[in-house]
Amino acid sequence: LQSSTEKKLLDELLASFDMKRIHLPATRVTPTSATSIDAVCTNLSPDHLEVSVLQTGISDHSGQLCCLCVPNPVNHPVISTYRNTNLTNLTHLKRLLAEESWENVINTVEVNEAYENLMRSFTLILNHTCPSKQSRRNSKKRVFCDEEARRLKRSFLEANNRYILTGSQMDKLRANTCKKSYDLKLRDLRRMYSMNHIMTADNKSKAIWDIINSERNSKKAPQPQIKSLVVEDKELEDPKDIAHHFNQYFTTIAEETLHTVVGATSSSSALPNQVCNSRLNEFRPTDGLELAKIIDSMKAKSSAGLDEISSKIVKFCKEELLVPLLHVTNLSLSQGSFPTRLKTAKVFPLFKSGKKNDMKNYRPISLIPTFSKIIERVVLARLFQHLNSNNLITKSQHGFVKERSTLTGLVELVEAIIDNLEEGKNVTGIFMDLSKAFDCLGHELILAKLYSLGICGVAHHWFASYLEHRSQIVEITNADIGETCRVRSSPLTVSRGVPQGSVLGPVIFILFTNDFPSCIRPYGECFMYADDTVILSSDSSVERLEIDSFIAVNVAVDYCNNNDLVFNEEKTLQLVFGNKKKGIAGLPNLQTMDHVKHLGVTIDVNLSWQNHVDTLCGKLSSALFALRRTLAVSTMESARIAYHALFESHMNYGIALWGGSSCTNLERVLLLQKKAMRLMAGLGIRDSCRTTFQDFRILTVVSSYILAVVLSACSRGVRRHAEVHRHNTRFAMDFHLPSHRSALFEKRPAYNGAKFFNVLPNELKSLEYPKLKTHLRRWLTLRPFYSVNEFFSWRNLFIL
Repeated sequence: LQSSTEKKLLDELLASFDMKRIHLPATRVTPTSATSIDAVCTNLSPDHLEVSVLQTGISDHSGQLCCLCVPNPVNHPVISTYRNTNLTNLTHLKRLLAEESWENVINTVEVNEAYENLMRSFTLILNHTCPSKQSRRNSKKRVFCDEEARRLKRSFLEANNRYILTGSQMDKLRANTCKKSYDLKLRDLRRMYSMNHIMTADNKSKAIWDIINSERNSKKAPQPQIKSLVVEDKELEDPKDIAHHFNQYFTTIAEETLHTVVGATSSSSALPNQVCNSRLNEFRPTDGLELAKIIDSMKAKSSAGLDEISSKIVKFCKEELLVPLLHVTNLSLSQGSFPTRLKTAKVFPLFKSGKKNDMKNYRPISLIPTFSKIIERVVLARLFQHLNSNNLITKSQHGFVKERSTLTGLVELVEAIIDNLEEGKNVTGIFMDLSKAFDCLGHELILAKLYSLGICGVAHHWFASYLEHRSQIVEITNADIGETCRVRSSPLTVSRGVPQGSVLGPVIFILFTNDFPSCIRPYGECFMYADDTVILSSDSSVERLEIDSFIAVNVAVDYCNNNDLVFNEEKTLQLVFGNKKKGIAGLPNLQTMDHVKHLGVTIDVNLSWQNHVDTLCGKLSSALFALRRTLAVSTMESARIAYHALFESHMNYGIALWGGSSCTNLERVLLLQKKAMRLMAGLGIRDSCRTTFQDFRILTVVSSYILAVVLSACSRGVRRHAEVHRHNTRFAMDFHLPSHRSALFEKRPAYNGAKFFNVLPNELKSLEYPKLKTHLRRWLTLRPFYSVNEFFSWRNLFIL
């Protein structure tokens, strides 16, 4: 099918039932046309289908042959080993830890020895109270049945057989009635099972998600077991060899990536010219209150590093672990030394796509010890206090910085493009791609850049200790004759990069590239979120714009070559904005695109947001299927969670940008949102659901857009009338709307936010930002707007 509105609606309808249309070649071919007027739609994975076109000679269009290749795996019971951390065992662990004096830790003055003593005592008690346990897991599907269900089934079969024999309309109605009663009984049994599963679970939130995911991931293939690996044209099958080669590959890929770059070198010229005058010589000690808050803020996960101590265990035994952990943390801070035992990471190879026996098709997932994350968070708080008090972090960086996010980065990027277009300039956007950005950084260069930011003395020694002598092991799961076991490689040294999966790793990276915007500034402006970087160059002269963008890219390449970074030309993309974009030449070796996906949002050269809304509607349609299935087998509480997580989260992401594109785009999303409301409320397809939004206290997509842009305008300090003139008028506290020449300018989030703010009632406009956020959401919840025009007329539409 050609791309059209009708095709999009068909695809969205199929997605809402977990189906998709399989691509077919033309099925009706004439001397003047070739069209596909037939369809094969399925809810199976495309890997399980073979579709072809046959010339039957019966009709003026071809026939379709669809062969199902559905595997029928034999489910063997699988025995696996895991640490039993149920509530009874954790309570026993907590009681024994409370009886521990921890004198062997507190009386030790060297950090490594103190941590070893802590781990020795803790592991002994942990193994005693939460021992490893073997579990036999049979993946046989559960049967939801009881005596009444069996009776209803027999009644249906008897009634159906009677109808087949007689053909009587009365017998047909009786069979249909029995069938409906049987179906409703099975549905009730499944719903009761789900309710009991939730009610009896220790972690009810996880139980709800188990049910939701069981419905939405029915076709999702599990992570494949790595049964073989091809290395230098040799096939390896021994799990030990496979784990070893994976570890060797992951620990050397950074060096190999750097060697592919001609002229790459780390040099003193890569260091910033100025050194911060304010110094961070040492870290102030922590206390029990700070550690308790850090532990409370961690998610209770069962995953753990090599020590098998998960955050779930640490959170449960927080009070009992505070004393020894506080002593070890303060020793680490005062001695400038990070415990050696915390420097080894456990890595899992995660399959991406392609051949399963090729190491290049896997990426490493790193797990570090929970205690390491706690110490890192203590250091992170002191590091940010130094950086923020001295205003050292570039304003161009939006990643891992308080009060900045992907949304702030996207809004500033898009508004910068619109502002330049408003001034009559043309704009070039370079969306950079860095290969293995976090893995390639040299430790000496990292420490030198930290020193330039004023980190010296004991604090600098601590970071040196944190980075050096790190290692990792690779763990793979191997199933042999029904028994699952974990196979680990020997540890290998990691000589480059920041620790993956750590707390400090991403922050060290943004500090490492903190000087990049100043290098680019003469030729463009940077917008960064960690390693996702966009360079904007603008000028009214096409010739000057081409020169500036060319120089900016070359400066970026030189910066990467001097700073242990690899500029990936194949994946770096160029977008050109403006009236003269067709006359602007593309940069050498870079692809010029019409649209690009950046930080989860698809940006097109016309800023129409059509590509993004098309993608979004596909996701929302799939979410409708998950919502429908969750409602069928579980509770309303589960359905509400599924709606907020699978539907609303996608809908609201980036809405401050795409929400202002067109009324048509908002209406497309609103129609899908209404379907979700009708599903949850049990309404018919033509029933009004305006009151349902109020009852469920859910914002319409229009209200969500209004909320997002108003808060964006308030948080960014848009000028008020009182700042423009000194006259004491009734509207002095309203936002000032700047004059403009283009319609595109009115799509700026700040402009629309100011425009909407001025229409709000005075009692809302007088509130400070934190209170405004709460009260405006409440106000919009009571007024489910279906369009922006309704919002502007709210005084006439909603009388509460």
